[in-house]
Amino acid sequence: MANILEDLQALKLELEKCPFVKIITWKIGEPTNEVEFEKLKKRLGWKNLPESMISVYKQVNGMQIEWVFDNKKGRGCIDLKPLHEIHSFPTWFDYPQPMEERENFYILDFFVNESQAGFYALPKESPEDEVLIKFKNDEFGDNTNLNLEDYLDLTISSYGIQNFRYALADPTYVYKILEYPNDYNVDNPDDLEKMEEDIWPFEDLEDYYNFISNKLD
Repeated sequence: MANILEDLQALKLELEKCPFVKIITWKIGEPTNEVEFEKLKKRLGWKNLPESMISVYKQVNGMQIEWVFDNKKGRGCIDLKPLHEIHSFPTWFDYPQPMEERENFYILDFFVNESQAGFYALPKESPEDEVLIKFKNDEFGDNTNLNLEDYLDLTISSYGIQNFRYALADPTYVYKILEYPNDYNVDNPDDLEKMEEDIWPFEDLEDYYNFISNKLD
């Protein structure tokens, strides 16, 4: 089981030592109690909750983290909802999915207004071994094939940056958007395998900051 609190503390220390980063929000929830787990199971209509969800929420009942670069060319955000705020997909979003599909999408990480990460849950059905994280917005909805624990681990290790979160579902996404590194070809199977193993292709946050500053000038 990953130690989320240790990972978050390491993330905060790294952000604080970067002179080009400003932390906007840092709120970490207390561990979840059994009452909240029971309430969520009742709301979902499930007999059990996935192990990764239990593992995460036993450590933190949600988190709100947001930081920005001083040049306003990058930001990171993790908005993991506490258990009592995990609800089905808001119907006020104008998306092409049928209403019944939207109502079965439960948001876990509301990291940007137009895009969320969550899972599908059908009422009165127990989950399989794990629920897999999916993204939902108007143009990107692929399955990450990750459970919640692994999703958070990779999200924290890539500083909560939106583009790298999408790379969890499509490893070519970052390279298409940033065109980095230039010697990778998204259509080459060998390069694709490298991308899947290298979701965060930068040495550290400063390396990414320098790259994005030059790229977007």
